[in-house]
Amino acid sequence: MELTADVKLTFDQVIPQFTLPDVVGRQISTWDFKQRKNLVIFFLHNARCAACRWKLDELADMHQKLVDLRTQALAVALQGPGPENWTYPFPLLYDNGEVARLYGLMDSAGGRKAAILVADRFGALYDYVASENEEDLFDAGEIIYSIQHIESACPECSV
Repeated sequence: MELTADVKLTFDQVIPQFTLPDVVGRQISTWDFKQRKNLVIFFLHNARCAACRWKLDELADMHQKLVDLRTQALAVALQGPGPENWTYPFPLLYDNGEVARLYGLMDSAGGRKAAILVADRFGALYDYVASENEEDLFDAGEIIYSIQHIESACPECSV
């Protein structure tokens, strides 16, 4: 499977900014959180996929810990439930494939990988994993560890 990307993601570099509609039609941008919150972005196949729902449940279970660590979780899907079915404490954003392509998650046939991306409050990529299987993505402990490391690092040199 050949993946196509508009931008090569590089650690410590600012992630590509995007703005997408959520389930109720609000436009949410990654820049809405810049200099205020770290980001955990979960790119899922679709919100109806059982494995994706399991990962969404895991993110929901750690939501308060993320809030305590000044972190915003965002879920990005090609398809999803209507607003009446979205019960998670973080936004579900709809992507027509442009953002997934921008992040290198679309193959030439239109298939999509799942991914979890962790960025600091300045938008710099800290950690990233993409896979065809959600089970291969970061678990809650790994996400929290990454955010704790971001929060404890020197803001001037990231060490």
